[in-house]
Amino acid sequence: MHIHQVIHRDLKLGNLLLDVNMNIKVAYFGLATLIENQGERKKTICGMPNYIAPEVFFDTVNGHSFEVDTWLSVASDSLLKGLLCPCFIKDSGKLTDIICFLYINNLAT
Repeated sequence: MHIHQVIHRDLKLGNLLLDVNMNIKVAYFGLATLIENQGERKKTICGMPNYIAPEVFFDTVNGHSFEVDTWLSVASDSLLKGLLCPCFIKDSGKLTDIICFLYINNLAT
């Protein structure tokens, strides 16, 4: 996907599928965007609030690029370890506080 200059921006477990051979397939490209120029950064805040990458929230001046798709590994790892299950956090302010904490303490990189 990144080889083709596409940023998905909504990677989460619900957008990953397995085929009959257990290969992972990425689904739903509704929030995806194309990087047309090398070094280009996007500034649109998009994605599910419970899964959005911190870079999208906190770097609105410089924008974001392919790094936002790596947030899936952090969110999934936390979910699987039971540290944070964003799908159960209904208070968006609390969710933002948790994401800030992870980001500031370099736990989200």
